Amino acid sequence: MKLTLMFREYCSLCHAMRDRLTALQQERPFELEVVDVDDDPLLEEKYNELVPVLLDGDKENSAIGIWMRKNCAVILDGEAV
Repeated sequence: MKLTLMFREYCSLCHAMRDRLTALQQERPFELEVVDVDDDPLLEEKYNELVPVLLDGDKENSAIGIWMRKNCAVILDGEAV
């Protein structure tokens, strides 16, 4: 499986998701590409403030989003999101 993380360098949620995905690769190998949307004007326009966005191949996949929410808790203000 190949996943693509749409990312921004200044986005703390992007960093948290990338770090958790990297850790998960040790448990369940998959390919992960991290794309900084600010490097491409078209991607910047498309994803803008939506990042982090996780793609399965070239498609946004709500099943992956649900799985990520269950398995990749991001701690904000002491609560899992």
